Amino acid sequence: MIEVLSRLRYQFDTMEQSKAVEVSSELSLQLSILIDQGRLYFPNVMRECHGQHKQPSRQGYRSFVLDPLVAAFKISKGTALYFDVSGGNARYGNNMYSRALQVYQNAFLSFIETVLLIQKTHDSLIKRLDETGDSINASKLKSILSPENKKDPSPRGAEYWLGEHGGIPNEADIIGATTKPGKPS
Repeated sequence: MIEVLSRLRYQFDTMEQSKAVEVSSELSLQLSILIDQGRLYFPNVMRECHGQHKQPSRQGYRSFVLDPLVAAFKISKGTALYFDVSGGNARYGNNMYSRALQVYQNAFLSFIETVLLIQKTHDSLIKRLDETGDSINASKLKSILSPENKKDPSPRGAEYWLGEHGGIPNEADIIGATTKPGKPS
């Protein structure tokens, strides 16, 4: 899903809307297929309240997890937008359609992260390592998944990996790896 949304956003970011719609038919088809596959993981809800005349898989209301994807599909088919995420946020895109697609991708990722309990899974894994006495790996994993360095409260970001800190990037700086005596870190 992420790949299709990213490719679709690229099309709409680099082309005028009608041209992007024209050249995005394959991405639209892929998106439609992924949305229907998503219904297997996120089935319709409140089936007894709506759409009893439809087939069972279409009764009820679509899961809100899939709604941003359906909106992206509609944009890929030429549906007009009624909002723009502007305000100088150039990283969202060059036009209202690419910016909307970024909003939809962000929303979908947030929903999936919540559904998959990503943070709870990370915390549980760190806790299991601690409980088994593997505090070194628990500490390394925590520094990667849940950093809480009080001296430098924010993650280093891409700037670190580009060398803007004045040194050569090293994963040991991030995970707090220990080195053997006499070996430089």
